[in-house]
This record gives sequence, C-alpha cells and structure tokens, in this order.
Amino acid sequence: MASTDPVDRPHDDGAQYGATVTHVGFPTYDFTVRRHPTMPTAVALHRGQIRIVVIVLNATSDTAGPRHLETVYDWPVWRHPQRPEVRSDWFAIFHAASRSWRGIFHSGTSRGHAIQILDAGVVRMTDQMWDMLQSTRTVVLCGGLRGDPSGPEIGAAIGKQRMHAILGQALFE
Repeated sequence: MASTDPVDRPHDDGAQYGATVTHVGFPTYDFTVRRHPTMPTAVALHRGQIRIVVIVLNATSDTAGPRHLETVYDWPVWRHPQRPEVRSDWFAIFHAASRSWRGIFHSGTSRGHAIQILDAGVVRMTDQMWDMLQSTRTVVLCGGLRGDPSGPEIGAAIGKQRMHAILGQALFE
C-alpha cells in the first residue's frame, strides 16, 4: 500500500513558478608568479570573467515569490556581484543528448529522496549556455520577480539585490 505521507511524495511547485533561463558574469582572479634565481619574484594579478547559467523562477501565484523562496526554499538575498551561496542539495537536471534543461530538484528531504521543484519539460539550451554548463558544472537558481520578466528586468533586479539565489549543481543525464 502506498503511503500518503506528504514527505514520501514528490512535491512540484511548478504551478507556482514559471522560469526564464539566462546567464550572468562573475569576476575571476588569476595569479601569475614568475621566479628567477637572481631577480625578485614577480606576481601579477589578472582579472577576468566567468559566465554561469542562471535559471530564474518567476512567481505565477500569490503564494509564490521572494518570501516563499526565503522561508520555504531557504534561498538568501543575492548580494550581486558576489556569487550566491553554494548549496550542494539543490540541482538542475540537463539532458545531454538533447542539450536541454529538464527541471530543478532539491535533495533535502527527510527520507533522502530528491523533490522535483519545477518540471521544465524540454527547454533547449543555446550552444553558448551549454558550453557554460559543461565548463562550470554549476547553475544559479534564483527568483524574486512575477510574471514573465524581460532580460533587462532580470538584470535590474539582480543589480538592485532584489533576488533570492543559491549556486547549485548542474547534473547531466
């Protein structure tokens, strides 16, 4: 007999959130050290940028939104330009053969089963975003907006620190 305990059943907040996929840059720093036996050691700092895929959850109901992300999902406010807090219990699943995003999952249940938070269906990634996923193996999961925001609206909300976010794993099937 199947259990009716809510902890045993996968929970899907898909009815509360839509999603937008984009990407963001973070500064990186690299050091070059040159040593020579007869000269002082030279150290040079090089600044670059790494791009990471961002999946934005957009609230589609009154119960969803920033408060839900903070209290239920435990996603803190994103202090951009810093990277969001790393969370190994959150991940996005990508299908390698079709280069598509499939959904968001959380592995923090009491029974050890992953909970599907959002079923994305099949969202094909651009070649550029797929390369980002392959090189970083991470994804920013964030939210804080309603409806279907544009790229500039998402960028403005990130810049104004109005988004809640974590840095999760990108897993491939």
